[in-house]
Amino acid sequence: VDRSSVQLFGTPQPADKLLSIGDEISVNFNKPILCSLIDTSNYLFVNKATLQRLNVSAVCSGSKIIFTLNQPIATLDGTRVLATLKSAQDIFGNTLESPVVWEFDVSNNPLFYNPKTLEIEVYKGSKTKVNLSLINNSIANYTLVNSGLNSPFLSTTNGNISVSSIGAQIPISINTTTSNLGIYLDTLFTEIVSSSGFSKLAVPIKVNVLALPPNWQVNASNYSGSASIICNYSIDSVDVLSTDTMDKIAVLIDGEVRGFSNIIKTGNFYRAYISVFGNSTDNNKPLNFRVWHAKQGVQYDATPRDNMTYALNAFYGTTPSPRILDISSTSDSLRFIALQAGWNWVAFNTQKTDASVSSYLQNLTQRTDARIKTLNSEAYWNNATSEWIELNNGIGNINTANGYMLYVKTADTLYISGKPAVESNFTLK
Repeated sequence: VDRSSVQLFGTPQPADKLLSIGDEISVNFNKPILCSLIDTSNYLFVNKATLQRLNVSAVCSGSKIIFTLNQPIATLDGTRVLATLKSAQDIFGNTLESPVVWEFDVSNNPLFYNPKTLEIEVYKGSKTKVNLSLINNSIANYTLVNSGLNSPFLSTTNGNISVSSIGAQIPISINTTTSNLGIYLDTLFTEIVSSSGFSKLAVPIKVNVLALPPNWQVNASNYSGSASIICNYSIDSVDVLSTDTMDKIAVLIDGEVRGFSNIIKTGNFYRAYISVFGNSTDNNKPLNFRVWHAKQGVQYDATPRDNMTYALNAFYGTTPSPRILDISSTSDSLRFIALQAGWNWVAFNTQKTDASVSSYLQNLTQRTDARIKTLNSEAYWNNATSEWIELNNGIGNINTANGYMLYVKTADTLYISGKPAVESNFTLK
């Protein structure tokens, strides 16, 4: 004797939650059910907004129930329907463990877009194109016209569009060359010419224009080996890890990027999987981290909760238990100072906990023969001992109120993180 419960098989229809002309409303079960028990007492369809009951009939055969709306679909155009099948039973008396509940929108149109909404993330200055799939539920051919798209960087096909029974691809072009960063909302409208009362299709479009990410590069052929890190980051110790696949994490040795990765979705996890390249001379050197927060368009220094050093074939973190990097939103954002080859006037408008010259200049990628000075004091990079040496009452610490001259042998970009320096007033004499 079968004692197993009746269970839903698959997804109630319409599975895409949109009832267009020609679509079916139905449920399937894992076994034949007693169709004689299916009547209006055990199913309910209502207008979700008004809770008004809709006139619906049901036809049951074997393990499937097909429902029919007993009113013109045009009268329900734009309605969200809440459907409930309260019970079903097989010939042995086994029943559903719980009611089947699903929702769908009604569209008085044989055509529909898949997806129903479009969300796009693009970089500022980019040009791209995406296609919206227009599905035709009928065997007829139609002529369409598009409208809407008021954003200046969005466009689509103008004039009449022919759609056959197999549907069509509707291109959406995006050009963010002159757009500002931010989120933009728009709507594409599609209407059947001589539609005989068919409703107009509307596709909400959301475009997130992001800042260009840093141009990190690593030439793996320059190194003899690598280590591996699985990680993610948290801002202000909230312990909420990034789920943005546009975010990036880089690993640095001696101020040089040695590996980087976007955040990647793996199952239910979001992680960065980074190969860190190095040579034997890098063994035991600390690994430093930098994060690109895509939505803010900001780079941050990040601090690992557990220190990591480079070693050949070292492996830090796992997918379930990644290494966590902490970021302070007030003190870890990076400031960039472009340096030309030779002498540069610089001001350090950023306060660091460690005010030493070595701390402020740690991200110089080319320190050979580097020097920093004021009118009365100086420090230079000792190429032999790889440290900063003070001269003439030397510069041990950086004073953010002072200006400095910094010499670098080749053009470079200096990255500094810290809190904004405190403003102070002074009198010119």
